[in-house]
Amino acid sequence: MMPHVKYFVIPLLVLMSFSCQQSTESSQRNKPENLEKAEETSNNFRFYKSFGFCNSKVGYFSQQEADDLYADKIIEIDKKDEIKSDVFSAFDEEQWKCIKENLNLKSDTSVKIINTNDNFPFEKLVLIDDDYIVVSRDGYFFTFTSKETP
Repeated sequence: MMPHVKYFVIPLLVLMSFSCQQSTESSQRNKPENLEKAEETSNNFRFYKSFGFCNSKVGYFSQQEADDLYADKIIEIDKKDEIKSDVFSAFDEEQWKCIKENLNLKSDTSVKIINTNDNFPFEKLVLIDDDYIVVSRDGYFFTFTSKETP
């Protein structure tokens, strides 16, 4: 009976090996698709620049301190959390004019508000044209971008 066992065990081992190899290959093929879907729903934004409120003498930071404050901050947003909004729900007219001047924005910009669970001032983000995130704090605007900074 022992000689007959090798005829069953060897093919069984070969079949198991082939099955494991095939499942590993299929799981590797699925990974890039999953990553692409994740990239479609979230974006990473890196610090771009800071600038003070225009026509305001209030400033709690020097320009260098403001630039250094969030220099290492990366904001990850989920596009599903975006809410289209009027720009004046986030900024007053003077602030919006200041932002447009400093970021060289056109008049037909889209603004979306994103509420997060992050700490101040990142609990409410303003996404402009899907390119910039702007938050304000203590007389300064802090901007983050998904683009490569020049």
